[in-house]
Amino acid sequence: MRFGELAQYFQQLEATASRNLMTEILADLLKEAGKDEVGKICYLSLGRLAPLYAGIEFNLAEKLMIRVVARAFEAKEETVKKEYKKTGDLGEVAQNGKQKTEDGRRKTSKPSVLQVYERLYEVATESGEGSVERKINKMAGLLRELDSLSAKYVVRIPLGKLRLGFSDLTILDALSFMVARDKSKRQEIEEAFNVRADIGQIAKVVKEKGLKGLKGIKASLGTPIMPALCQRLPNTEEMIKKMGRVAVEPKYDGTRLQVHFAGAKKVSIFTRNLENVVQMFPDIIEALPKEIKARQVILDGEAIGFDPKTGKFLPFQETIKRKRKYEIREKAKEIPLKYFAFDILFKEGKDLLGVPFDKRREILEKTLSPAGKTIILSPQIVTESPNELRRYHDEQIKKGLEGVVVKKWQAPYDPGRRGYT
Repeated sequence: MRFGELAQYFQQLEATASRNLMTEILADLLKEAGKDEVGKICYLSLGRLAPLYAGIEFNLAEKLMIRVVARAFEAKEETVKKEYKKTGDLGEVAQNGKQKTEDGRRKTSKPSVLQVYERLYEVATESGEGSVERKINKMAGLLRELDSLSAKYVVRIPLGKLRLGFSDLTILDALSFMVARDKSKRQEIEEAFNVRADIGQIAKVVKEKGLKGLKGIKASLGTPIMPALCQRLPNTEEMIKKMGRVAVEPKYDGTRLQVHFAGAKKVSIFTRNLENVVQMFPDIIEALPKEIKARQVILDGEAIGFDPKTGKFLPFQETIKRKRKYEIREKAKEIPLKYFAFDILFKEGKDLLGVPFDKRREILEKTLSPAGKTIILSPQIVTESPNELRRYHDEQIKKGLEGVVVKKWQAPYDPGRRGYT
């Protein structure tokens, strides 16, 4: 597919406010896309080059993109700034600038989607001395080769302002429409996406193998799993009535982290929003090889800061200060963490999502070192008694925690779904 054709689809998507029509346009786009380009088209349509957790950023702010547009179309930066101020859309400024040069003096080369993607990826991954100037030159060179409509959308992508108005979830609907012309397959596709939260990869599997290909989607190191969520029940009697035998664990007022470990140099740490924040938690990285008895593992847990003088847990507002890009080591000393692991989703190449919780707990207990100081097994009780559940809850409140999380003792891990707690 030529990028100019993709830009025409983007124009249609931008022009509609109807979610159903948007889904149908996307379905047509994905149907037309080739197997080798469908994943990249998904990323581009979301204004990205990869899943969010991959952390690939252009680092081209508005000021630099103004220079790009000016250089591409031989205009003065001040002129571009004035036009941008008028329209509020630098993509539109680029489109107008390109139209002025489409008089035969410059011919567009009509590059393919894959060619444009590779050029953009090259820009995003430029690094080292002089990388900013190289980024500007490469972006300007790409714009010169594109038609005016394509230039509009390519300029918007580094700015994070594609303005098409949908998310990964709309693409899940579109994939269902692509294979069934309705949303009847959405749940099946979403279940696979929850296990491997990479919309480009899911689209590629559906395109190549159909829905049957999703059966082979398993948990994978380095790709986040959508965290299982909680929903509230009014009282302990209702909990036991609905859930029977339950595991009851403290509810920490920290930050939910999914830890992927495959050796000291292969660690990813994902937030519940699937952001990879591994560089922000050097203490967890350093503790893993010492406190984990496994070569490969995915853990689900909660990190909570504590006062190094008193040992008392800190409120969420303090723990969240650990999420930062600068002075990370200093802040780690100021606000040390304990990571309470409460579930294990993968170990030594084996997906554990379908394993009952009681068995996963056994595996988790064998995986964590009992002498761990940073990575700690979350305590729990197992009960069928509303009174014992209430007593344990009140005990956690007295400790300054939020309460308890209650889990079905033999339930599988259900990514992205809300279970009773």
